[in-house]
Parts: sequence; C-alpha cells; structure tokens
Amino acid sequence: MGLLYNIISDHKKIRKMLIELENWADGKSNLSIEEISAKIKEIGKFWNEHEKREEQLFEELTKKNMSIPFEKLDTAHKDIKKYWNSITAALISKNNIRIKKVLEDDGRMLVKKIKKHMEDEEPIFENLNFNFPFSRD
Repeated sequence: MGLLYNIISDHKKIRKMLIELENWADGKSNLSIEEISAKIKEIGKFWNEHEKREEQLFEELTKKNMSIPFEKLDTAHKDIKKYWNSITAALISKNNIRIKKVLEDDGRMLVKKIKKHMEDEEPIFENLNFNFPFSRD
C-alpha cells in the first residue's frame, strides 16, 4: 500500500527534522532564532501533511474493518497539537526571548512526544503485514 509506505517514509524524514530542533534546544546548534523558526515552520507544514496521510490511512483501515487503536493514536495527535500551538503562538509573537524559552521547553517536549508517537505507531503498521521493507533508519 503506497499510503502506508509514504507514512513510514514521513517518519524517517520527521526524525531527521527533529534532530535540528533537538540540537538547538540542547545548545548544540549555531542556528539563529530566525533560522530555527523557519525550520520549525517547515516541520509544522510537513507534520500537518503527514497527519492528513495518517487520517486517510486510518479511514481506509476502518473501511476494511481492520482494528487499530485509533483513540490512543488520536489522543497522541491532540497532545502533540498543544505543543505546536504553543510554539506557533511564540513564533507569531516575534519576541525572541519568548521564542527561545518556548522552544527550549515546549520544543523539547514536542520532540519527545512525536518520537514516542511514532514509536507507538510503527509496530501497528508493521502488523498490518503489507509487503514493503520496514526500517526506522
């Protein structure tokens, strides 16, 4: 199924994107506030597209009467959205002190929540038994 393969590919891209945010929050990056803000906007846009693909997959699975823990995954998406909203509000404020603080706190939590969410999803996807190689690289 192409959609499932695309979602797994998304996870790999998201992991790479999150490394930049994580490094910045840990003081291991020389990116300016403006540069990291642009990266976060890029991650957010990609995440939104990814969520749409996941919703489409879940709809397809539901139509085929395939059981997945949708409520658990949906709750995780809502939890992640709270951090996105906080970060987005800080970026809109254009207050560099606020942005820095929010990214250091909520940015770290966002990374943690997204990684955990993907870790929870991937075994579900593996169990769907579609014919494609699965790797978290």
